[in-house]
Amino acid sequence: MKKLLSAVLAVVTAFVLTAQPALADEITDNNAATDDAAVQAALAAQALAEAQQAALQAQIDADRAATIESHRAYVASHPNMTPEEYMILMNANPYFNVKAYMYYNEDLMSKFTYSYWKYYEHYLSSGYKSKRACVFPPDDDYNTVTLGRYSTKYNYKIARGDNLTLACNYMTGTIIPPGGAFSYNEAVGQRTSARGFKVAHVYSGGQVVDGIGGGICQISSTLYVAMMIAQIPATEHHFHSLPVTYLKPNLDATVSWGKLDLTFINPYNFPIMILAEAKDGIATIAICKAP
Repeated sequence: MKKLLSAVLAVVTAFVLTAQPALADEITDNNAATDDAAVQAALAAQALAEAQQAALQAQIDADRAATIESHRAYVASHPNMTPEEYMILMNANPYFNVKAYMYYNEDLMSKFTYSYWKYYEHYLSSGYKSKRACVFPPDDDYNTVTLGRYSTKYNYKIARGDNLTLACNYMTGTIIPPGGAFSYNEAVGQRTSARGFKVAHVYSGGQVVDGIGGGICQISSTLYVAMMIAQIPATEHHFHSLPVTYLKPNLDATVSWGKLDLTFINPYNFPIMILAEAKDGIATIAICKAP
């Protein structure tokens, strides 16, 4: 009996040992089939997502093209459009905002300045393809109350930086009524040590010299760029005798007490306000709708 039992166990053991490789192969094949199916499903999902994205992009491109053509036709039929009408037209779509295009592309402002339609033409011809920034984020107040805003950098660790801060403090909060005149010199006031201004480098006669209030031309220049974006032409404006480091050519505006000024007339039918701040190396000027 024991011999018979031993023989049976030996046969069963041999069968199990013989069957194990086949069983392992079957499990491996099943796993491979499962992995392959998962890969195929993932590839199919990716292809579907790419097709949907391509279709969405094609629709966006078609909408953009239709908007562009309708704008071109409208401009062709309205040759006497005002700058404000140009601005409304160019910004009446989700793909392009001329203020944003100017704000994010200083090199174009240096080239086109107040020729707003040229910004749009540049965007149509090459800006879109090169992915230049042309819209503001949804939470930016440029989409609500801001007419023009710009920032420049400066060294806040020297006396010149103190002059920039002081000029902003004197000017910020200035309100200009519809048709009212603005003067940078009047808003900032005379640059004297008694009013807190310090000695710093200034341009004079094509040379760099020291003078009270040196540096405040950076604030007038930053304001000038904000005016440009806000469609507010200057009634008096002067360039520096030498290039400045904080802005590209054609964007600066020098001032001198009693001699040179930066002025404008409020062209809007509502009061506007100038907000100015120079802090931690960033000077920002904003022209907004007055509250």
